[in-house]
Amino acid sequence: MSLRRNFDGVTKGLWAQALISSYSFLSENTNRSKSFAVFQQSTVNGVNGYQQFGTNGTQANTTFVAYQNRQTYLEGAIGYNRNFGLHGIDAQIRATSDNTINNSELALQYYGGAGRVSYNFDKRYIAEFGFGLNRTNRYPPGTPFGFFPSAGLTWNMAQEKFFPKTTWLNELRLFATYGKTGNDVAGYYIYNQYYGGGSSYYFGTGPTTYGGLALNTLANTNITWEKANKLNLGLKADLLKNKLFLQVEYYNNKYYDLLSNPNISSIVGIEVQNLNIGINRYSGSEVQLNWQQSLGKFSYYINGNASLLKTQILYQNEVFRQYAYLQRTGQPVGQPFGYIADGLFQSQAEINQSAKIAGYSPIPGDIKYKDLNSDGVIDQFDQTTLGTTKPLIYYGSTLGFAYKGFDFSALVQGVANRNLLLTGSSVWEFQNNGFGQAYEQNLNRWTPATAATATYPRVSIGTNINNNIVSSYWMHSGDYIRLKNIEVGYSLPFGFVNRIKLSSFRIFVNGTNLLTHSAYNLVDPETNGGAYPIQKVINGGVNIKF
Repeated sequence: MSLRRNFDGVTKGLWAQALISSYSFLSENTNRSKSFAVFQQSTVNGVNGYQQFGTNGTQANTTFVAYQNRQTYLEGAIGYNRNFGLHGIDAQIRATSDNTINNSELALQYYGGAGRVSYNFDKRYIAEFGFGLNRTNRYPPGTPFGFFPSAGLTWNMAQEKFFPKTTWLNELRLFATYGKTGNDVAGYYIYNQYYGGGSSYYFGTGPTTYGGLALNTLANTNITWEKANKLNLGLKADLLKNKLFLQVEYYNNKYYDLLSNPNISSIVGIEVQNLNIGINRYSGSEVQLNWQQSLGKFSYYINGNASLLKTQILYQNEVFRQYAYLQRTGQPVGQPFGYIADGLFQSQAEINQSAKIAGYSPIPGDIKYKDLNSDGVIDQFDQTTLGTTKPLIYYGSTLGFAYKGFDFSALVQGVANRNLLLTGSSVWEFQNNGFGQAYEQNLNRWTPATAATATYPRVSIGTNINNNIVSSYWMHSGDYIRLKNIEVGYSLPFGFVNRIKLSSFRIFVNGTNLLTHSAYNLVDPETNGGAYPIQKVINGGVNIKF
């Protein structure tokens, strides 16, 4: 429920608003069970019959709550919006309270406020400042409000007198924004220190242990918001009588105070809660290009977009690494590490001349790995970066048209410069203690007869600790382009549907994931690690409005 009132009698442009929202959801399940008599055919004294076991019971009903959710939201706001000749002001301030309870979980509460003030001169120069002031019950009592300010500037160059007046450029805006945001991802009460029973403390010189209190995970008494400083620069342009729209943006976001493992020394003897110490950077650019036009009864549109994303771990309190190629700091966020495959072992003689594999005795057909530190042993010190599972480039396009009741739309999307890391029982053969499946790629497995052409190691029953580990052998290009959605429809003429007392009548057929071109086609390119593929779906239906 929302109430709004203007106070122009006090001063023109002044208004106030109050809003309350309440939502409640309850899902109950009822299990009904009943036992029945069973019969077994039998022969007694030469007579065929049935022997009854048990009796028919009464029906039992058990009702329980499957899920419940309650949400309450309160908001109060006051604002001022007024123009003074070439000057315009728009300002508002809000106070909010948000309370959510899921099942028997603790309530999640947010309360605080937000404000915004915007000034424009002749709609050519626009300056805006905003802020958020937030608290949550996930942090210790007395924790200060999180303050998250932002500011932005916009310049409409096309309105300047010095700007050339043309028929092909309708509007050109340059804009810049900078702000701070916050994210609460902490659990409840991790700032409290808890103790549990301990029974392994030694006193004196004897072997006897004694019980007592022991620290559980060490508390994080300084838990706070994860934060980000975000810079955004760009331009917007409308061209050719607003048929063509162009938007180009550059962003550079620094995320800090990220909850991260502090990696303290094991001699401390206790686990520690994640601390607000991580720092990551996300930067990139986005381009959007839209075209729309009407030609009589025919109208169409073509929209395209592309984005480039680069990430980097700036700090994570990383443990000491003996070799530079083992370091995670400085690498992209989520960068996978593993072994560099060097083909397949072809003979026992080759195995004897190669570096030893810690904890494993290879045989011909197993994957061979590079000894990066040249110590003669393949172990954790021979792992390094393996491509990237996050795309560098995302792109997509939507297009469609309408003509005399017919309409068509399609969505195409894709990524580039991405790797697929294949793992798990949907890729490797005979997993789950030998009860798993074998797959198409296993047909070209290594055998003595196929050694020269094999593209898959020898098959194994269950997990092979040498072959089924993260390595470049299981890295493939994850680039793809996919027809994500397509729809064709027809709407009956308005005059006809009006005569049959309807507002509209449309029939349609659509499909999802119908066509895909990918660099590696043995798994779905949108899944990670060879998980169950995304389904192709075809739907048809009728939309009727009365």
